[in-house]
Amino acid sequence: MTTPPRASAAVVVLLALLVAGCSDDTPATGETTPSPSTSSTGAAASEPTSQPTSEPTSEPAAATGPRLVLGTLSLRAPEGWTKVASQSPFDVAARGGDGVQGDQVQLVTFPVVSGGSTLEQIAAESARALTSAEVLEPVEVGGVLMAHVRGVAGGVLTDTYVADVGGDQVSISFGYDNAVEGDRAFQQALMDEVLATAAWSG
Repeated sequence: MTTPPRASAAVVVLLALLVAGCSDDTPATGETTPSPSTSSTGAAASEPTSQPTSEPTSEPAAATGPRLVLGTLSLRAPEGWTKVASQSPFDVAARGGDGVQGDQVQLVTFPVVSGGSTLEQIAAESARALTSAEVLEPVEVGGVLMAHVRGVAGGVLTDTYVADVGGDQVSISFGYDNAVEGDRAFQQALMDEVLATAAWSG
């Protein structure tokens, strides 16, 4: 058996940390307040005249919660989330608390031990660490183009952004709790508000 590529190893560690953090949550049983998109669907079914809704045209509001800094990247988690203790020198994370939708956002940084990989290679290697993986279009995060992979790790639905930056492989991962795992609009809004705060240094 061959040794897994470097990018896959980094993402495996990131996802392992993410799953460990998510596993403490009690699966949703309907007690969690439904997301805005879920509740509006029910309203639309009973009031057909209010069904059409327009997508917001303005830039997403930037998150204003705890600041996460690791290596050359800093960003903010949503308001109401709390920073959690790092499980290694290579990660930092914040989570939503009881009654707060979403679940976790996490940064992981590893030194690049060999030549940098292309985004296509990073995306392909990262996808191997996931079940039902999708490689999506790269996304510019704070001016840096990052590969975007979506899939399931240890039963947790995740969106992960990865790039080699300044000698490090940097990953940003979002893990979703059961209450919002089927709500793509909520997930996108969550990612947008966090990624809007991304700032690189060095």
